[in-house]
Amino acid sequence: MEENFLEALGAAQPRYATLPTAGADHELAAVELVAKLRNKPLLPWQRLVVRVATEKTAFGQYRYRTVVITVPRQSGKTVLVFNLDIARGIKYPHA
Repeated sequence: MEENFLEALGAAQPRYATLPTAGADHELAAVELVAKLRNKPLLPWQRLVVRVATEKTAFGQYRYRTVVITVPRQSGKTVLVFNLDIARGIKYPHA
């Protein structure tokens, strides 16, 4: 069963957002594990971004080539990308 990411955001609803594709493979669990090991658990908006940004097609390719994120200063953009980069570095060590 798919998680309702928008409900988890509460009153902080995004003005524009691509919703997760039901049943699509993604790397949210790996990024969450890295974030947890770094004692920087993902915020609800970060979970939505990772879930959508790391979606893969039926052929195993990433669904989105470019992901645009606009949030205020010091909201966790760098921490999000750092966790994502670490997770991908572990998963694809020779990339």
